[in-house]
Amino acid sequence: MAARTGSDDSGGGTRTLGLLYPPAGRRGDYTTMQLAFVGGVAEAAAEHGYDLLLAPAGGHEDPSFARMIDHRRVDGVIVME
Repeated sequence: MAARTGSDDSGGGTRTLGLLYPPAGRRGDYTTMQLAFVGGVAEAAAEHGYDLLLAPAGGHEDPSFARMIDHRRVDGVIVME
């Protein structure tokens, strides 16, 4: 799921993507698959000239998501579940 926010087709915008990641597991750690996903997204973003802004996601009402969108800090958001 991606939300398009502040960019346009002329190459403007922030050149930044947001990645909301879920809370850590019961033991307070992340799986190898989750870390590989984040790494893959970061590498793909860099290959296309984008930076990646990571933020924890606690749900749809999470303030990190609202700040990314409301303040137009990113051109799009990737939500990990």
